[in-house]
Amino acid sequence: FDNAHVGKAECAPSRASMLSGRRNDALRHWGFDRMFRVQNKDLVTLPGRFRKEGYKTVAVGKIYDGRSFKCAGCEFVDSCSTVSSETECSWTETFSNKYIRDNSHAACGQSVSFFPGTEFTSKHSLLVLETQGNASNGLADTCGTILAIEKLQELAAGSDDQPFFLAVGYTRPHMPWVCPKEYFDIYRDVPDNDLVAPHEKIRTPLFFFGPNGLKELQQNNGELKSYGGNNDVREADRIRAYYACTTFIDDEIKKLTDAYNNLSSNVKNNTIIIFWSDHGFHLGDHGLWGKKTVLEQSTHVPFAIIPPENFLNLNPGIRENIGKGVQAPVESVDIYPTLLDMCGFTIPKDQLAGTSLVPLLLDTETYVRSAAISQYENWKHKGLMAYSVRTKYHRLIVFPRVFNKNLPVNVLPYGNPKNIYARLLYDYHFQEPSEGGLRYETKNRWNSLSYRSIRTQLIQIWKSNIDDRDWKNLIGNPPPDANMKIKAIF
Repeated sequence: FDNAHVGKAECAPSRASMLSGRRNDALRHWGFDRMFRVQNKDLVTLPGRFRKEGYKTVAVGKIYDGRSFKCAGCEFVDSCSTVSSETECSWTETFSNKYIRDNSHAACGQSVSFFPGTEFTSKHSLLVLETQGNASNGLADTCGTILAIEKLQELAAGSDDQPFFLAVGYTRPHMPWVCPKEYFDIYRDVPDNDLVAPHEKIRTPLFFFGPNGLKELQQNNGELKSYGGNNDVREADRIRAYYACTTFIDDEIKKLTDAYNNLSSNVKNNTIIIFWSDHGFHLGDHGLWGKKTVLEQSTHVPFAIIPPENFLNLNPGIRENIGKGVQAPVESVDIYPTLLDMCGFTIPKDQLAGTSLVPLLLDTETYVRSAAISQYENWKHKGLMAYSVRTKYHRLIVFPRVFNKNLPVNVLPYGNPKNIYARLLYDYHFQEPSEGGLRYETKNRWNSLSYRSIRTQLIQIWKSNIDDRDWKNLIGNPPPDANMKIKAIF
């Protein structure tokens, strides 16, 4: 899915939204407020629904962010083993990153630390480290893979008696960028000019501010600066480090899929694989190093579905589309109903913000929603929330004034939709990844006469959903630019 986006480009709210099938406005969960279950005690999550259907649900690594619940390093996050039988929960078993670090010898037979081979113990001690010695030993992500393979084999062996839902989460390529030297070597000789992104500035006085004590500009990259030695790492070397960590995780995932491929045909023929990330990352574009915006490099994520053989036999039209890309806008909230649909379970449409993507598996040229929605606060002006409406080729960004986040759950916390502080419009026609391009916002088209039609249609999408925190009016309609022909743009 080449046009997939998250609702909020930050780990905790993004994961909470995907795993619940609801938008952050509906969840009343916008950050690290530890209020997910306080605000949503009766909510049935995606793994919770499969648990109710008789599945054993297991989480390994970073799935939820613990800060959505009790703490960043909680060992059991939304675990059914720690609550009463009357309380909604997600997991039959959980093996969080904290569990992996504290019990690494039991989990994978090796010691684990943030910076293997050094004396550093704080996560923020270094921005970049090339680990030496025996490949990737000592890293939590590697330990997580070993444990995940063990759990996969264990669950597969018992799948005749109980089906399973296994979630495996990796931390890299989140900062700090730490992985074995062999992965850095892959990118060491790539010329700097092939790596460093353009630095066009956003042409508006409004932008996003980091949620720290000084409320400094996101352009000042407060998250990046919190890591030791960041000033000593050149921009091109930051990108090399990010790519190295991404390639490292590619190999960890390959280990996991190799283990899957060695399972019995009966298990493989009935196992769906979903690949997803909780947010993108700015690698110097617009002068940014991080996420926490509603721009393309922040909201756009890798997302893929691998249907099993038995599902293909039931839906033979999908087989010819395997490997094809989908340009239609889709969202993280669509994963929940898609899995229910693929497994033949009833979809509670009134309780979910997303829609099944099975029609896109059958026809990669069709559409299931008119736009993907993302949001992020403007931290300088606390009364503003940025919203992005992303269609096939365009992105509208509006900054409405927030006046009350505590309104009834089905009402957006804004007044008159005319009270929008700023408007941005971007066109990605000539920046498709399939053509070797990257999607950057280099010119605000809001005041361009040639964009009046699409501008009006995108604003109407925004206004028509003002009373629904889950934006259900988007479902079932094509994007307004679905059939738009590419034109010369100057």
